[in-house]
Amino acid sequence: MGALALDAISGEGFTIGEAAAIVGVTTHVIRSWERRLSLDLNHRTTSNQRRYWIEDIQRFIAIRRFHETDGLPLVESAARAMADRQAPTSVQSVGQQPATLDAFWAALSDTLPELLLVIDGSGTIAAANESARGTLKVHRGTSFMRLAPGGWRRTYRSLLTEAGTRRQSVIVAMRARSGIVFMDAKVVPMRPAPGGPGVFIGKRVRAPASSERVASGPGAENA
Repeated sequence: MGALALDAISGEGFTIGEAAAIVGVTTHVIRSWERRLSLDLNHRTTSNQRRYWIEDIQRFIAIRRFHETDGLPLVESAARAMADRQAPTSVQSVGQQPATLDAFWAALSDTLPELLLVIDGSGTIAAANESARGTLKVHRGTSFMRLAPGGWRRTYRSLLTEAGTRRQSVIVAMRARSGIVFMDAKVVPMRPAPGGPGVFIGKRVRAPASSERVASGPGAENA
Protein backbone atom coordinates (compact mmCIF):
# COMPACT_ATOMS: atom_id res chain seq x y z
CA MET A 1 0.00 0.00 0.00
CA GLY A 2 1.03 3.63 -0.36
CA ALA A 3 2.50 5.95 2.23
CA LEU A 4 -1.02 6.81 3.35
CA ALA A 5 -1.54 3.34 4.78
CA LEU A 6 0.52 1.64 7.50
CA ASP A 7 2.81 4.60 8.14
CA ALA A 8 -0.26 6.62 9.15
CA ILE A 9 -1.64 4.19 11.74
CA SER A 10 -1.05 6.66 14.56
CA GLY A 11 -3.40 9.20 12.96
CA GLU A 12 -7.16 9.33 13.49
CA GLY A 13 -8.30 8.21 10.05
CA PHE A 14 -11.94 7.55 9.18
CA THR A 15 -14.18 5.25 11.19
CA ILE A 16 -16.07 2.55 9.29
CA GLY A 17 -19.23 4.63 9.66
CA GLU A 18 -17.56 7.69 8.14
CA ALA A 19 -16.02 5.61 5.36
CA ALA A 20 -19.38 4.04 4.54
CA ALA A 21 -21.08 7.45 4.47
CA ILE A 22 -18.46 8.83 2.09
CA VAL A 23 -18.70 5.85 -0.24
CA GLY A 24 -22.50 5.89 -0.07
CA VAL A 25 -23.08 2.38 1.30
CA THR A 26 -23.77 0.81 4.67
CA THR A 27 -21.15 -0.45 7.10
CA HIS A 28 -22.47 -3.96 6.41
CA VAL A 29 -21.54 -3.53 2.73
CA ILE A 30 -18.03 -2.36 3.62
CA ARG A 31 -17.48 -5.41 5.82
CA SER A 32 -19.00 -7.70 3.17
CA TRP A 33 -16.72 -6.36 0.44
CA GLU A 34 -13.65 -6.79 2.63
CA ARG A 35 -14.62 -10.37 3.45
CA ARG A 36 -15.76 -11.46 -0.04
CA LEU A 37 -12.88 -9.78 -1.85
CA SER A 38 -10.20 -10.57 0.77
CA LEU A 39 -9.32 -6.88 0.96
CA ASP A 40 -6.88 -5.67 3.56
CA LEU A 41 -8.08 -2.07 3.78
CA ASN A 42 -8.82 -1.36 7.42
CA HIS A 43 -6.16 -0.43 9.91
CA ARG A 44 -6.13 -0.29 13.68
CA THR A 45 -5.21 2.44 16.12
CA THR A 46 -3.10 1.68 19.16
CA SER A 47 -6.38 1.09 21.03
CA ASN A 48 -7.44 -1.44 18.33
CA GLN A 49 -10.10 0.80 16.78
CA ARG A 50 -10.87 0.20 13.10
CA ARG A 51 -9.78 3.01 10.76
CA TYR A 52 -9.71 3.71 6.99
CA TRP A 53 -7.57 6.10 4.98
CA ILE A 54 -8.14 8.25 1.90
CA GLU A 55 -6.75 5.67 -0.54
CA ASP A 56 -8.99 2.98 1.00
CA ILE A 57 -12.05 5.16 0.43
CA GLN A 58 -10.95 5.93 -3.13
CA ARG A 59 -10.77 2.21 -3.78
CA PHE A 60 -14.24 1.58 -2.32
CA ILE A 61 -15.68 4.37 -4.48
CA ALA A 62 -14.11 2.82 -7.56
CA ILE A 63 -15.48 -0.63 -6.68
CA ARG A 64 -18.96 0.79 -6.25
CA ARG A 65 -18.78 2.70 -9.54
CA PHE A 66 -17.62 -0.32 -11.55
CA HIS A 67 -20.13 -2.63 -9.85
CA GLU A 68 -23.27 -0.45 -9.79
CA THR A 69 -22.77 1.97 -12.68
CA ASP A 70 -20.84 -0.17 -15.15
CA GLY A 71 -22.57 -3.41 -14.16
CA LEU A 72 -19.38 -5.42 -13.63
CA PRO A 73 -19.31 -8.40 -11.24
CA LEU A 74 -18.02 -7.50 -7.79
CA VAL A 75 -14.73 -9.41 -8.17
CA GLU A 76 -14.02 -7.80 -11.55
CA SER A 77 -14.92 -4.39 -10.12
CA ALA A 78 -12.35 -4.87 -7.37
CA ALA A 79 -9.72 -5.93 -9.92
CA ARG A 80 -10.42 -2.83 -12.01
CA ALA A 81 -10.23 -0.63 -8.92
CA MET A 82 -6.85 -2.14 -8.04
CA ALA A 83 -5.60 -1.59 -11.60
CA ASP A 84 -6.63 2.07 -11.44
CA ARG A 85 -4.36 2.62 -8.45
CA GLN A 86 -1.45 3.56 -10.72
CA ALA A 87 -2.20 7.24 -10.02
CA PRO A 88 -0.36 8.69 -6.95
CA THR A 89 -2.25 8.08 -3.72
CA SER A 90 0.25 9.01 -1.01
CA VAL A 91 -0.46 11.62 1.66
CA GLN A 92 1.67 14.12 -0.23
CA SER A 93 -0.14 13.44 -3.49
CA VAL A 94 -3.58 13.94 -1.94
CA GLY A 95 -2.50 17.10 -0.22
CA GLN A 96 -0.45 18.66 -3.00
CA GLN A 97 -1.72 17.59 -6.42
CA PRO A 98 -4.93 19.41 -7.46
CA ALA A 99 -5.76 16.82 -10.14
CA THR A 100 -5.87 14.03 -7.55
CA LEU A 101 -7.98 16.14 -5.21
CA ASP A 102 -10.38 17.01 -8.02
CA ALA A 103 -10.88 13.38 -9.00
CA PHE A 104 -11.39 12.27 -5.40
CA TRP A 105 -13.85 14.98 -4.45
CA ALA A 106 -15.76 14.74 -7.72
CA ALA A 107 -16.44 11.10 -6.85
CA LEU A 108 -17.58 12.00 -3.34
CA SER A 109 -19.92 14.85 -4.27
CA ASP A 110 -22.51 12.54 -5.83
CA THR A 111 -22.75 10.20 -2.85
CA LEU A 112 -22.33 12.20 0.35
CA PRO A 113 -24.93 14.60 1.79
CA GLU A 114 -22.62 15.80 4.56
CA LEU A 115 -20.37 18.80 4.03
CA LEU A 116 -16.72 17.96 3.41
CA LEU A 117 -13.84 20.37 3.13
CA VAL A 118 -10.17 19.55 2.54
CA ILE A 119 -8.13 21.98 4.63
CA ASP A 120 -4.41 22.25 3.96
CA GLY A 121 -1.70 22.80 6.55
CA SER A 122 -2.06 26.59 6.32
CA GLY A 123 -5.77 26.51 7.09
CA THR A 124 -6.82 27.15 3.49
CA ILE A 125 -9.63 25.17 1.86
CA ALA A 126 -8.13 23.06 -0.94
CA ALA A 127 -11.36 21.33 -2.04
CA ALA A 128 -15.04 21.16 -1.16
CA ASN A 129 -17.74 18.68 -2.05
CA GLU A 130 -21.01 19.62 -3.74
CA SER A 131 -22.94 19.89 -0.48
CA ALA A 132 -20.38 22.29 0.96
CA ARG A 133 -20.30 24.46 -2.15
CA GLY A 134 -24.08 24.66 -2.20
CA THR A 135 -24.43 25.51 1.48
CA LEU A 136 -21.39 27.66 2.28
CA LYS A 137 -19.81 30.68 0.65
CA VAL A 138 -16.68 28.71 -0.11
CA HIS A 139 -14.29 28.01 -2.96
CA ARG A 140 -10.74 26.76 -3.32
CA GLY A 141 -8.39 29.20 -1.58
CA THR A 142 -10.92 30.38 1.03
CA SER A 143 -9.55 30.52 4.56
CA PHE A 144 -11.33 28.04 6.84
CA MET A 145 -11.39 30.77 9.50
CA ARG A 146 -13.54 33.00 7.26
CA LEU A 147 -16.42 30.58 7.81
CA ALA A 148 -16.38 31.33 11.54
CA PRO A 149 -19.06 33.75 12.79
CA GLY A 150 -18.11 36.34 15.43
CA GLY A 151 -16.92 34.66 18.59
CA TRP A 152 -16.21 31.28 17.00
CA ARG A 153 -12.64 31.68 15.73
CA ARG A 154 -11.11 30.06 18.81
CA THR A 155 -13.33 27.02 18.25
CA TYR A 156 -12.22 26.78 14.62
CA ARG A 157 -8.57 26.96 15.63
CA SER A 158 -9.18 24.17 18.14
CA LEU A 159 -10.81 22.01 15.46
CA LEU A 160 -7.64 22.27 13.40
CA THR A 161 -5.05 21.98 16.15
CA GLU A 162 -6.88 19.14 17.94
CA ALA A 163 -7.73 17.17 14.80
CA GLY A 164 -7.39 13.48 15.58
CA THR A 165 -7.53 13.93 19.35
CA ARG A 166 -11.22 14.72 19.76
CA ARG A 167 -13.19 11.56 20.49
CA GLN A 168 -16.52 12.95 19.29
CA SER A 169 -17.85 15.63 17.03
CA VAL A 170 -18.94 19.02 18.33
CA ILE A 171 -21.58 21.56 17.34
CA VAL A 172 -20.17 24.63 15.61
CA ALA A 173 -21.67 27.66 13.87
CA MET A 174 -20.75 28.47 10.25
CA ARG A 175 -21.36 31.30 7.82
CA ALA A 176 -23.58 29.98 5.03
CA ARG A 177 -25.39 31.38 2.01
CA SER A 178 -28.61 31.44 4.02
CA GLY A 179 -27.05 33.00 7.11
CA ILE A 180 -25.61 31.29 10.19
CA VAL A 181 -26.07 27.52 10.31
CA PHE A 182 -24.96 24.90 12.83
CA MET A 183 -22.97 21.77 12.06
CA ASP A 184 -22.23 18.61 14.00
CA ALA A 185 -18.59 18.51 12.92
CA LYS A 186 -15.10 17.14 13.32
CA VAL A 187 -11.80 17.44 11.48
CA VAL A 188 -9.99 14.21 10.58
CA PRO A 189 -6.24 14.51 9.87
CA MET A 190 -4.87 13.16 6.60
CA ARG A 191 -1.46 12.41 8.12
CA PRO A 192 -0.27 11.55 11.62
CA ALA A 193 2.04 14.58 11.98
CA PRO A 194 0.38 17.65 13.57
CA GLY A 195 -0.31 20.72 11.48
CA GLY A 196 -0.94 18.83 8.25
CA PRO A 197 -3.98 18.71 5.97
CA GLY A 198 -7.32 17.54 7.31
CA VAL A 199 -10.87 16.79 6.23
CA PHE A 200 -13.73 18.73 7.82
CA ILE A 201 -16.90 16.60 8.04
CA GLY A 202 -20.08 18.44 8.98
CA LYS A 203 -23.73 17.48 9.21
CA ARG A 204 -26.27 20.29 9.47
CA VAL A 205 -28.30 20.32 12.69
CA ARG A 206 -30.81 22.63 14.34
CA ALA A 207 -29.61 25.49 16.53
CA PRO A 208 -28.43 23.81 19.74
CA ALA A 209 -29.83 24.37 23.20
CA SER A 210 -27.34 25.50 25.83
CA SER A 211 -27.21 22.00 27.30
CA GLU A 212 -25.96 20.36 24.09
CA ARG A 213 -22.32 19.69 23.25
CA VAL A 214 -21.43 23.03 21.65
CA ALA A 215 -17.68 23.48 21.32
CA SER A 216 -17.87 27.07 22.50
CA GLY A 217 -20.32 29.89 22.13
CA PRO A 218 -20.15 33.45 20.83
CA GLY A 219 -17.97 35.62 22.94
CA ALA A 220 -15.57 32.79 23.80
CA GLU A 221 -12.65 34.62 22.27
CA ASN A 222 -13.05 37.43 24.74
CA ALA A 223 -12.95 35.08 27.71
